[in-house]
Amino acid sequence: MSLPFELRALAAKRSDVLAAMERIFAEEIARVTTRLASIAGARTGSVGFPQRFGSSLNVHVHFHTLAIDGVFEKTAAGNRRRFREDRHGRALPRCAAAFKRATLLRGVRRVRRALRGAHRSG
Repeated sequence: MSLPFELRALAAKRSDVLAAMERIFAEEIARVTTRLASIAGARTGSVGFPQRFGSSLNVHVHFHTLAIDGVFEKTAAGNRRRFREDRHGRALPRCAAAFKRATLLRGVRRVRRALRGAHRSG
């Protein structure tokens, strides 16, 4: 995910801000995926890392993320079952452009709120 221009410089300079952004975007991916699944107690996961430069070694902060395309549910026996569909049997959407855009926009709003709160308290 690429960051909005106004956040790139701040993320490039401050590792705490970059870490907070990565956490927020991972939480948003999990929130949307579990909401779409509509399975109580379902969990999902992702792994990501920031990259601070582009192909010409210019400053270009962005994230590379691998996310599970479904959810896991813990059974009564303590095992985990994986689902790629919601509780009605409909397939969960793949990481389509609309999914990525909605996740990015909500994530950016959360990052901006967090930065405003940190600015006021600091």
